[in-house]
Amino acid sequence: MPREIYINHAVSVIDGDVVTARRLGEARQANRLLLRARRQATTMIRKAREEADNCRQLGFVQGYRDGFFSVAMNTVDFLDARSALFARVEADIVERLRQRLSGAMANPAVLLSLIDEWQMRQPADADTPVLLRLPRSVEEPACLLKARMPGRPQRRFEIEYHDEPGFILEAGDEVVRFDPQESAADIAAQLKRSLMKETLPQFADSAINDAIENLWYALQERYRSHKEEENDDDSIDAGDRAFASGE
Repeated sequence: MPREIYINHAVSVIDGDVVTARRLGEARQANRLLLRARRQATTMIRKAREEADNCRQLGFVQGYRDGFFSVAMNTVDFLDARSALFARVEADIVERLRQRLSGAMANPAVLLSLIDEWQMRQPADADTPVLLRLPRSVEEPACLLKARMPGRPQRRFEIEYHDEPGFILEAGDEVVRFDPQESAADIAAQLKRSLMKETLPQFADSAINDAIENLWYALQERYRSHKEEENDDDSIDAGDRAFASGE
């Protein structure tokens, strides 16, 4: 009877195929290397995504700052432009008022009316001479004024002319002065204060509210875009995990 000798060969049978232990070890090592490479790739992708997310966050914050700064600068430009417009309108109002007041004071009837009003506030027995200083620009109408003076109460009136734009009435220690330029500037200043008090806060509030609304809309658009990118990243991460698990 022949003697049977069993020799232990490092072999394995896989799906009917004989595979040596060395081949099997190489395959397992290759599989481990592949899994390690997948894990490293997943880690690198995750870190890249984190860095990209940080960059987006920084860009989002910077964009917010830039947007807020832009809105602030636009508001300042708006207020500056409005101030310049006020200045032009004020200058135009002052000039128009000056012309109207100067023209009115050049009218002898207006001057006589003002003198009558002034005399009504004087004592009945006042007889102090009155000196009326007029601008040279109204010299011709003043001739008509002087011609009508004798019909006034018994007070001596004298008329002189000067190079200033103001109208001056002197009676003893009393001096009444009227300057069309100064009066026009005062009226325009009162009008400006009234407009600034009543309308500027409303304009400013409206401008600020519009700026905030536009900024909030821009931020919402940025946030919506950012969330869409995050959803896309989550889908990619799920694919990476499936790839790493070998599915």
